Amino acid sequence: MSTPEEPGDPAGAVRRDVSDPAGTAPLSPVGRLAATVDRLSREVRAAQAEAEGRALIELAKGVLVARLGCGPAEAARQLAELADQSRVTPLE
Repeated sequence: MSTPEEPGDPAGAVRRDVSDPAGTAPLSPVGRLAATVDRLSREVRAAQAEAEGRALIELAKGVLVARLGCGPAEAARQLAELADQSRVTPLE
């Protein structure tokens, strides 16, 4: 973000703040790149955690299919019902 010249700045000089008005993202190219890398790293970690959660639910469904002799849809329904009764998410 640019600001009008300050007293003591050379004539016509424009001061550049190092971050946006919300103070969330640096404006320099290196700062923007670092912020992008940080954001993408968080997105990758979240996607990995989500994939691991889905794999765990699939494993639990497989156990129910084997133990109860039901189909995958019935096992998923059982897991959802148990989670609902316990007031937790299926992953918990």
